[in-house]
Amino acid sequence: IFAEIVVTQNSTARAMDVDELAAIAVEVFGDDRVQVEPRLDDALEAAITLAEEEDEYAGAGVLVTGSVITVGEARLLLGRG
Repeated sequence: IFAEIVVTQNSTARAMDVDELAAIAVEVFGDDRVQVEPRLDDALEAAITLAEEEDEYAGAGVLVTGSVITVGEARLLLGRG
């Protein structure tokens, strides 16, 4: 379902380390589909850029998952919070 995966971490002390999360993502999706961005703002920018490059007929989008903290921070960064 996902052509590319961008992994990051949120600002809380309990957040999983981005490199640990990336290792799990690589196991599932493969090294060629995983991009690591330690900062959430950079991860969002990278994901949006990847989605805009997609030329599929149906289009592409960005899905933010993880925790309510991650999604809340993403909403603020995107001006939707």
